[in-house]
Amino acid sequence: MGPLTGARRLANCRSFLQVATDIVRRLRSVSGTGTERRAETEDGDCDRGEEEIESEFDRDGRPAERRQLRVLLVGPVQATGGIARYIGELRGRLPESVAVAVYDTAAPPGSGPIRFARGALGALLDALRFLFHDRPDVLHVHTAENYSFLRKSVYVLLGRYVWGKPVILHVHGPTFDRFVAEAAAPLRVLQRVVFAASARIVVLSPYWEEALSARLPAGKTVVLPNAIDTGEYEPRFDAEPPHIVFVANHVPRKGIREFADAIVRVLDTGADCRVSIAGSGPLEGYAAELAERYPEVEYLGFVSEEEKRELLCTASIYVLPAYAEGLPIGVLEGMAGGNAIVGTAVGGVPDLIDENGGRLIAPRDPEALADALEALVTAPEEGRQMGHHNAEAVEQYTWERVIPQLTDLYATVAEESWPERP
Repeated sequence: MGPLTGARRLANCRSFLQVATDIVRRLRSVSGTGTERRAETEDGDCDRGEEEIESEFDRDGRPAERRQLRVLLVGPVQATGGIARYIGELRGRLPESVAVAVYDTAAPPGSGPIRFARGALGALLDALRFLFHDRPDVLHVHTAENYSFLRKSVYVLLGRYVWGKPVILHVHGPTFDRFVAEAAAPLRVLQRVVFAASARIVVLSPYWEEALSARLPAGKTVVLPNAIDTGEYEPRFDAEPPHIVFVANHVPRKGIREFADAIVRVLDTGADCRVSIAGSGPLEGYAAELAERYPEVEYLGFVSEEEKRELLCTASIYVLPAYAEGLPIGVLEGMAGGNAIVGTAVGGVPDLIDENGGRLIAPRDPEALADALEALVTAPEEGRQMGHHNAEAVEQYTWERVIPQLTDLYATVAEESWPERP
């Protein structure tokens, strides 16, 4: 390599300063006051003095009567993505009997070597900072595959073996099945240790329970689906002509390329329909090109939650041709909006959608996707019946159903960890 140019030297200096600044900030949070070390809480009970907290315990470590159960949610908070959204919804919906705190593990900003340096050093500092956190009764750790699992494994092991607290490991990743099945020997050992350290392992649907059963300890798996607030949706069921919607990040995994190809095929047949595309991302050019080429297509770009709900409630066909999914909240939202669902038979999607609610195809098959869309566009009454079916079926996936199950799980694992009375 040749000598560094002035511009490259300046860029490297700036990169170093960015990393150094990040390290100093994290060290300050470790060495700061007790208030600075604590995660943001929803309830002041988690921020009280150690003396007051200890006074609420019996000598054998059991919480005193009528005391709130303290739960620490560990996962990305100040981030985009499904896990951050889930934690944000969950923390505001837990009952008063649960004092909830959150410990943010959002990945650092940046890209390339800068992000790697921040991530590696930040993970070490975060582990140290974590040890100073007020100890809860239960840790609820949210993970996906790959780097997310490697990082969250630290919190699982510290919580279980250093704090001696029960840990619930909540698996969200769309490719976690492949991550477990194809793991090399060293990673397989780590997975086994982390799974053994977890009091319970939450999976999103029966598919995930079966897919992971060979690697998870017997008796530890709990199926707990994602949830939405269906009361925020008022489906119209009156779209005329049929109205197709795609609402997702414009990245390869969500199938935006296959969707664009399929829409071209459908519209070129002369089918009478409208198409709305929402979301943004590196592949948003496909949507922009469709909107320029066909008057039936509109590209909305990023939409707010309120705008998204309005769009889904006025549409008739929700499309998600993803390559991999956990239990997609987007499909639940499409169901709540009264849409027929056209998607791919991946992850937990077949647990949500049967022949009464839509059509599922193999991923990466634009021709099959076009056929499924054309069939519903040319038979709008069939699609309308599917929409009605889905609007009823989605009531199984509400927060009102999920929160009591999760609260019971917190209480169960906490009680199992308390020493038996003589």
